Amino acid sequence: MPEIIPPPETTPENQTILIIGAGLAGLSAGRALQQAGHKVLILDKGRRVGGRMSTRRAEGFLFNYGAQFITARSASFRAVCEAAEAAGALANWPLDGREDALSGTPSMRGLAAFMGQGLQIEQQVEIDRIERTGGRIELSSSGQKRYTCRHLLVTCPAPQTARLLATPAPELAAAAAEVIYAPSWTVMAGFSEPLDLPAAPVQTATDSLGWATYEALRPGADGPAALTLQATAAFSAAHLEDPHEHICNALIAAFNTSQNICLPVPAYLAAHRWRYAKVESACRPDDPFCSEQKGAVIAVAGDWHPAAAKGSQRGTGARAEDAFLSGERAASWLIGQLA
Repeated sequence: MPEIIPPPETTPENQTILIIGAGLAGLSAGRALQQAGHKVLILDKGRRVGGRMSTRRAEGFLFNYGAQFITARSASFRAVCEAAEAAGALANWPLDGREDALSGTPSMRGLAAFMGQGLQIEQQVEIDRIERTGGRIELSSSGQKRYTCRHLLVTCPAPQTARLLATPAPELAAAAAEVIYAPSWTVMAGFSEPLDLPAAPVQTATDSLGWATYEALRPGADGPAALTLQATAAFSAAHLEDPHEHICNALIAAFNTSQNICLPVPAYLAAHRWRYAKVESACRPDDPFCSEQKGAVIAVAGDWHPAAAKGSQRGTGARAEDAFLSGERAASWLIGQLA
């Protein structure tokens, strides 16, 4: 029989709000809701927080194989980033044309870990079904756990959100179904000896290679030689189902050509495929982000449903900050409803 997680709340003032996803949107919302005095439980299918703010440690190497840097324009996101800098989780990492860029020190997941401090988060819980039952919302996980709540925030990528909410919140599922993502292949190559590489990331895209970072150059880096290569969206889409070995060979060859060098044979080599790497076309500005039935609320957040910061235009979904602001918007709305 599935394990049933009983509702922890006994009064309206003691309700636990469930959040699916521990990326920037979910963490942003969780922090805001908890600071407003609400109980929050975040469920995440990964082993670590961060979503696409991802870092892999393997055989002594460290690779930031998701977001390569962040920038902060809104007051609220700047405040969080400044606090993370003060705590040593972020540092300025000037890039060509982006003097205000920030990097983890050296893990890009450091910002998410900082934001997750003090939040109740359950990892390796993949929700595969959401149902409304009267004034309750029931969630089932592939691990045979079941959760129940009155208020739910879903921060998965749009295709997953559309699938999960097709029945319990079809209007939100329809908004998510409009979204178009670009995929991305990332190659992680570790070397036994230090490499003589450019002092800054390679940002000039070729037909196949879109970005290259020598991880030893990040703030706070002190590990062995690790090289992270990210493919262009066009190459990734055209080769989405190719074997990992072919992707590794293609991106290393493209890097060698772009730098007029010949890398030694890697001691560690792996590839990761992001099917939903970057939003190319977000949902419409007037698409709903919340659905209420009999007092039970389902809301959505994520870079695919970007929000406008105070005094600024709505984002496009292309920046990490868009996910943060979307989570902040959903939390603010929920706080108002529960006041």
